[in-house]
Amino acid sequence: MSAASVPAVAPTVLPLRAGHLTMAQVFELYLATYTGRDSTRYWRVEGWSMRIGQLRLADVTDDHVHAELERLSREPSRTYAGRDVEGRPIYRARGGALAPAPLPRYAATLAAVCAWCIKRRVAPQGWQHPCRSIERRPEDDLKTRFLSDEECQRLLDACRASQWPRLRLLVRKALTPGARRGELSARSRGTV
Repeated sequence: MSAASVPAVAPTVLPLRAGHLTMAQVFELYLATYTGRDSTRYWRVEGWSMRIGQLRLADVTDDHVHAELERLSREPSRTYAGRDVEGRPIYRARGGALAPAPLPRYAATLAAVCAWCIKRRVAPQGWQHPCRSIERRPEDDLKTRFLSDEECQRLLDACRASQWPRLRLLVRKALTPGARRGELSARSRGTV
């Protein structure tokens, strides 16, 4: 596609030192200028908008961020399921608690928006970045466990009893490089 065939997008005019804007308005401005490749950023920004969208930019503090991250850590896991007739997002429960990985990503998304506000001079002069004093959470608190040699041998012996002749080979491939489930299933179908 040539540069001449790409439609021109009108640049968004950003207000200067606009502490009176609600966070919902700030999030809209941010998304209008966002050029990154993270497609999940939109859903996390929308999640923050539902949580603190009513607050004014000048009033957002680290206490708000901390409280919302704590609230989020206690919520059940949900998945995005589209929008209702009025354009509001629909989320469905997935069962179980929220995994540890999304919390740092939500915090990083809000931190990126706040840094953008400071860099683009949307935030009031002297405004304190509310995410700087928030403790970073580990993204993965799961323990990695390796099978002992004896456990590996018992697993391979059990695979021999299977009616599917390729199971032993598949398990052996999984044990050797530590491949992920998706990689193994693609290999077993012959698509990799």
